[in-house]
Amino acid sequence: MGVGAMTDFGPMLANPKTLLLGAAAQFGIFASLLGALALNIVPGLEFSLKDAAAIGIIGGAVWPSRLFTWHQNLP
Repeated sequence: MGVGAMTDFGPMLANPKTLLLGAAAQFGIFASLLGALALNIVPGLEFSLKDAAAIGIIGGAVWPSRLFTWHQNLP
């Protein structure tokens, strides 16, 4: 929700760098989804497509948002 709100057209036009944040979040979602599916080769770890999608949606956009927030709070 926060990534979508921060990359809305108004703020994005005022600060085009937020486009990179939105793009990184989208990449993170798909990378997390594919990573969870790739873990199916590990014995004992079995993720369905629904499980992998949940992991991707929840975890994919966390790191770009966290890095953006951390960068804003640097001295």
